[in-house]
Amino acid sequence: MLGICAFETLSFMLPLTEMLATPAQSPFLHFPKFVPHNYTADLQTRTHCRALLMEHPQLAPRVAAVPWCAGAVGYLEKISDPQLLEKISLPVAIALAQEDVLVSNDKARTIAAALPNCSVFEVEGAQHELLLEQQPLRCQVWQHIDAFLAAPANGRS
Repeated sequence: MLGICAFETLSFMLPLTEMLATPAQSPFLHFPKFVPHNYTADLQTRTHCRALLMEHPQLAPRVAAVPWCAGAVGYLEKISDPQLLEKISLPVAIALAQEDVLVSNDKARTIAAALPNCSVFEVEGAQHELLLEQQPLRCQVWQHIDAFLAAPANGRS
């Protein structure tokens, strides 16, 4: 995750998130748990995960992700500094889910372009959780990871 879609498309989201995350008694800390619906296109996996979350409600995320998002945005701004990125010589691989509505693929591509030794792979038709996708999509991700790990560090482009 190198960017959050809502902060790119809704200009009021970042200030609102920072405001709601600041007080110790943020109203979001008391919101009910929710079951995500846009993290995988694999209906069987989504149904299985929802059943697990319903059976074990303590595992379900809360809308209290708002304080987490406020903190994450600060770090995302720091790590997207082009002067910092150009100094990273280690090989980096970024896998993108084409249909991701939660994190920003555009921001990831911008960061990837600033990294001197980065490869980007986009999985067509995939949603947010690449490793919870349908088997053919997961296979693409693992093939990309295997190829990245198998390549000599100095041979990457």
